[in-house]
Amino acid sequence: MLQCSHGFVENNRFYRQQGASIYVMLELLHGLWFEGSGVDGLTIRNNIFINCNCANWSSVIDNLQPKLIKLGKNGFRHHTAIGVGHIENILREAFTIYLGYDIMEI
Repeated sequence: MLQCSHGFVENNRFYRQQGASIYVMLELLHGLWFEGSGVDGLTIRNNIFINCNCANWSSVIDNLQPKLIKLGKNGFRHHTAIGVGHIENILREAFTIYLGYDIMEI
């Protein structure tokens, strides 16, 4: 995930990434959440992509905005974890049993 300006992503080999190999993102929820300020002048060239987004994380990220709004409105602005599939069960066990945290379904 990139959140910088005037950067370069070049001459890399991305192999079997769980999600998108390169993702440019701006999270801005006025009064609730701010991370990054946009990207300007980013150069992406001469990269090799092999079997990327094999866990379809892009679909999770694309649907993330409404979930972040709900988290922010309920006072959870930092230190959150989002898990899907088999990872969800692992996170649930670790947070509830071993760490004693509450889990909020979004």
